[in-house]
Amino acid sequence: IRLADKLNDAYLSGNFKFQLYKLYFETGKYNEAKDILISLVKSPTNQYTENRLTQYYGLSETYEKLGDVNNAYKWLKEYSSLLDSVHRSKLKEALAEQEARFNNTEKEKEIQSLKSIQALEKQQKKKQDFKETKIVLKRFKSFKKL
Repeated sequence: IRLADKLNDAYLSGNFKFQLYKLYFETGKYNEAKDILISLVKSPTNQYTENRLTQYYGLSETYEKLGDVNNAYKWLKEYSSLLDSVHRSKLKEALAEQEARFNNTEKEKEIQSLKSIQALEKQQKKKQDFKETKIVLKRFKSFKKL
């Protein structure tokens, strides 16, 4: 941890501290585990949501082991609130993605429809041009007979 701090690598330091928390927790040193997690939660570099979720849940479990039900509940609420926020965010992203796919599909259908109409109009124009050419040829032939 000291080496990571010396290197000014907050992410690495945070990872080492979290591993130390797990060691303290697993060996029943709950006060030490709690102190580590609180320092991680308060850290200005604690920006990753997944890390905060793990830390909040860890604090809830640690306070439970310490018999501090109020703080265990407080951190469980923090965890639940952040987890709900993450789920809402992911749901919004998924909905936006689905809407974009739907809009794209609808645009593709519209483009295909327009292409079909253009092809039909082109075919009708050719038929009309052919009819007009036939009429001109008939008139030319009848004029030639005179």
